[in-house]
Amino acid sequence: MSSWRKGFLLALILPLPFILTPPAHAGYTGVQYGIVNENGSLTLTAPSGAVFTQVVFASYGSPTQTYPYSIGACHAATSSNVVGTAFLNRNSATLGATNGNFTDPCVGTGKQLAVTMGYTYSLTNSSLPTISGSTSVGATLTATQGTWANTPNSYAYQWQRAATSGGTYSDIASANSNTYVITSSDVGKFLKVVVAATNDAGSVSAASLPTASAVSGITSTTLSLSGSPTVAYYRTATPISISVTADGKVSVFANGKIIPGCKNALTSSLAFTCNWKPTTHGSVTLVSTYTPTVAGYQSSTSSSYRIHVIMRTNKR
Repeated sequence: MSSWRKGFLLALILPLPFILTPPAHAGYTGVQYGIVNENGSLTLTAPSGAVFTQVVFASYGSPTQTYPYSIGACHAATSSNVVGTAFLNRNSATLGATNGNFTDPCVGTGKQLAVTMGYTYSLTNSSLPTISGSTSVGATLTATQGTWANTPNSYAYQWQRAATSGGTYSDIASANSNTYVITSSDVGKFLKVVVAATNDAGSVSAASLPTASAVSGITSTTLSLSGSPTVAYYRTATPISISVTADGKVSVFANGKIIPGCKNALTSSLAFTCNWKPTTHGSVTLVSTYTPTVAGYQSSTSSSYRIHVIMRTNKR
């Protein structure tokens, strides 16, 4: 029988490309295979949403003609490399079974190309990563990786910040774990975490929603009287000093009543002083309240000072 007739009959009995989903296997979740005569073309297509991730078998030469294939007496050493270049990381590809692609492993002999490719479904994100924790300087934020379909092998984290919630986010250097400690550089900024999930089909990234703007934390106020006295004198001016950790507005109250001249006063260089003339006798609690006017600080705080008001025993 002539060689062309043999080739024609062989082509009739060769199986078409076929999809098989075997048990879970490292590197792929299913396979597609096919065999084609020399000078023909083999096309393999993975299911929708999957890409080829592993060359399970490849032989250009005289492989066995039924699946699962095995290498025969004639085999091109380049088979796996050529097939990998053509099919890996693609959903579909076509490769010619030619000496030009593989070199000729057995001159003068008709050859076939048999290929089995493993495929893996690409990752998809079904719920975004989340961030928990306070946005004050020194606090630790913790990220979750979100929810992913098709079994990630690993996760990578990258924290980012931006000047506005909907602005352009930039990577924070060396912030690559699932936790992040807020620094002074973050004050007034919004933070996100980007999680890159990876499986054999590749990496897919998803970003969390932004946090509230980072703040310097709860600032403190200190109310003091010169010399730290335990008594004050009725209707006698007593200087009250307030110091704060960030400038803002200060008010001072005596037993819950605002002290004239000490209401909503702006601090300067983190300090403020006003005079108090007690109008009652007995025990008095002085309380200062503070509202920051500097960006990046949380709401008002207060401090108190307890003192006893008595009558003067000498003339002024």
